[in-house]
Amino acid sequence: MDNSHRLIAAATVAVAALSTPSDLRASELELSSGIDTFVSDQSTIEGFHYFSLMGEVRPGFYLGQSVYSSALGDGGGAFFGGVEAQKRFRFSDRLSVDLEGFLGGGGGSGQIPGDGLMMRAGASLNYALSEATRLSLGVARVKITGSDIDTNAISLGISQAINLNTSAGTKPARASTPYNLSLSAFRPMVYTIVPEGSLKGSGQPLETMYLVGVEIGFALDEMQEAYLKAGGAGAGDGEGFAELMFGYRRYLGQGNTRLYWNAGAGFAGGGDVDTGGGFVAEVGGGVAQKLVGGLDLQFGADLTRSGNGGLSAVAPYIRSSFEFGQGREKGRGTSDADARQDWNLTMGITSQPGSILKSAGEASPLLFETALDLFVTERVYVTGIGQTVLSGGVGGYAVGLLGLGYERALSDQWNAGFELFAGVAGGGGIDTKGGLVGGYRIEVDYALNDTLKLSLGLGGLSALKPGGLNSTTMQLGLKIPFTSWH
Repeated sequence: MDNSHRLIAAATVAVAALSTPSDLRASELELSSGIDTFVSDQSTIEGFHYFSLMGEVRPGFYLGQSVYSSALGDGGGAFFGGVEAQKRFRFSDRLSVDLEGFLGGGGGSGQIPGDGLMMRAGASLNYALSEATRLSLGVARVKITGSDIDTNAISLGISQAINLNTSAGTKPARASTPYNLSLSAFRPMVYTIVPEGSLKGSGQPLETMYLVGVEIGFALDEMQEAYLKAGGAGAGDGEGFAELMFGYRRYLGQGNTRLYWNAGAGFAGGGDVDTGGGFVAEVGGGVAQKLVGGLDLQFGADLTRSGNGGLSAVAPYIRSSFEFGQGREKGRGTSDADARQDWNLTMGITSQPGSILKSAGEASPLLFETALDLFVTERVYVTGIGQTVLSGGVGGYAVGLLGLGYERALSDQWNAGFELFAGVAGGGGIDTKGGLVGGYRIEVDYALNDTLKLSLGLGGLSALKPGGLNSTTMQLGLKIPFTSWH
């Protein structure tokens, strides 16, 4: 690893380390969304949409994660994920100022031919509409290495304080605050996007894409939920295509079989799929069938349209759904009457040396990783992993994985685990032979305290078709155990 890699790794992990609050109750979380409009015209990307989830870890100091995606211009498919920090200065009940910093990576849309490391610094003036909602207007400086983007930006956003009813640590106490939004489901899924006469950016017909993804549901009440969905192409056309969607779902009826409809919007692109600036919308519906132990099976289809691009498609899907609070009155070793769900959140760095390029030769990308583990027994968990590139000259390369893991305590402070996963990868010229990949990882965790573990991993990642990506992986991360209550 060269000096720039060491610097990126050290800086990102250090920032992530600071993001460990002593209490992750959702009353301390803020969900933010907004638009950065670039002042300079340096590429086909003219502005970003951002989505952030932040926690107040010390008075006035917020840390969390953000995703920036192309929203203005003609750069659909550019995504950047990483760590966000804010320092808030309050002047009155209504007015405050934030100083902001972001460090992450990604790329896409053919506009980031180099590393893909993104840095953003800014300041925003906030006006509180209520105790929980605030508007912000700000300025920022955005720089992406390996691209022409190095510009000032005007930012407009809105933030909402949310309460997910969670508590942190390996020995969590029942969260005491009431909640108005709770984690309701975790849904691995496979789906297709069947174009309706859509053309690629190159002018060629767009063929059917096969995608792997995951959806997380947030209950509003028994009949309504919000959802967050992310997926990427793994077979068929569109290698390198990815989407991130936010939406609303309404259920009809309360039996074992329920119909529903949904509507959502978000950002998508990559793989030469023409989504214009990147904005897409979906509307659809389906049926949810209860099985056993809080497990559902869902079938449905969405109509997907891009805002100013050429994507028009039908997207049928099938997904399993782990419904929290159903059929599980007690959690791992607890006597609490309320249902609980145990999780791990990991943020860190993954190195992937010797990755094969389509143009011949090899690259050694360094990626920012976020992993979310959902425990289905005391030791077995389902994991979802997202990675965006920080350096290595393969801007736009990204990885999304789903898998199963097993964790076992070796002592009071040491844990060991093993994971098997499959998913999608593409972009940046890495040869993934269509996008489908599989791999494994051995992990060793050391507990720094009750709320934070240092995690080291060694494994491998390969394209499922021979002749493509076949790399060793090395991971360094910080793991935060937490519990959600239902």
